[in-house]
Amino acid sequence: GLLLMLMPLAKFFTVQELADSMTDAGFWIDYQWQPDKGKAVFMVAKKTG
Repeated sequence: GLLLMLMPLAKFFTVQELADSMTDAGFWIDYQWQPDKGKAVFMVAKKTG
């Protein structure tokens, strides 16, 4: 048989798009930190209600 190695679908988004998606899902952003420009962003979100 033929083995196909496929990459999983990956979507890239901005920090604002991520925050908006989380708040739209009922979370609030408790803490957000980016060590330096161009580095990963870390977020702590909590479920409302």
